[in-house]
Amino acid sequence: MKSLNNFRDKIKNKTYPKFNTDKFNRCKPIIEKYQKEFNIPEESAKDLFQVLDSTTIYSLILNNVKKQLIFIGALHVRRQPRSKWFLDILDDVVLKYDPDSILIESSSDRTKFIAQEPEKDEGSRAIYLANKLKIPVKGMDAKKERMFGIFVDYNLIDAGIFIWLNNSYIYEITDKPREEALKRSVDILYEDLTKGWFSNYLTDIKKLMKPDEELKGAILRLAQEAIEKYIDSNLNLISALENKDAYPPFPHTDKYLINLIKALWGEERDNSMINICVNELNTYNNVFAIAGMGHIQVIRQEIFNKLKEEFPEYVIEYQRYIDILNI
Repeated sequence: MKSLNNFRDKIKNKTYPKFNTDKFNRCKPIIEKYQKEFNIPEESAKDLFQVLDSTTIYSLILNNVKKQLIFIGALHVRRQPRSKWFLDILDDVVLKYDPDSILIESSSDRTKFIAQEPEKDEGSRAIYLANKLKIPVKGMDAKKERMFGIFVDYNLIDAGIFIWLNNSYIYEITDKPREEALKRSVDILYEDLTKGWFSNYLTDIKKLMKPDEELKGAILRLAQEAIEKYIDSNLNLISALENKDAYPPFPHTDKYLINLIKALWGEERDNSMINICVNELNTYNNVFAIAGMGHIQVIRQEIFNKLKEEFPEYVIEYQRYIDILNI
């Protein structure tokens, strides 16, 4: 069984950028221009800055050949309903750079891409744009099975159950009462464990179940046990799911052990994004990728390093989008 302490040692020097107030103030003219053009409220100015500062463009040049990776750091609009203006930014960047391929924050083994909510969700909007431009769209996140398998590898199944409940809950709570959002989150995980993406790990979970215990009851019990072990023994499940300090991964937050465990999960996902972005440039010259801004903030340099390994003959550089706008 792998050790969480070994993982801690591996990533202890990683940094998660803090908000750059000085740069935000220097870039006010650009931010105000975007606010006016896209009708973005003043209370969203800092979010807008972080989107533009996270979004990164990698250029690879060899003689007359130019490859480009445009990685936009996204806001999760369904989680932040007042940030629908981000979808206009997404349209603007995609149409400006006219990519040959679009990668989205979705499992890399996903096969169907339907734009179900292009007015509410940045992933659906990217799929809609890909269809409009008649270009391929793919997932670049870790394979869905691995998104639970990583917890089995490290003997952290209870933490995995809590994290997946949390992952569903933060979306369900946007339009449902708390108890209903929790019930729906349990139902989603139950489906995934019995006949969905995570069914290969049902045997591992059954080993942790008590005699005559039903799976949904075990999900709730194991999630509560995870809270007591990895967060705070005084919290109940809903309080823990709504505890914002329990959500961000280490090293952005290190208040609870769950932050380190979320970083383990994030590492699995980030490695997939890095590799698929780089591999896609072997096929296409102009690739567009979109994932939550936290991902690109953490892996920006790692993508650059991986590109240098994969394309050693190319001259490679990268710039933050806001710096390009400021030239």
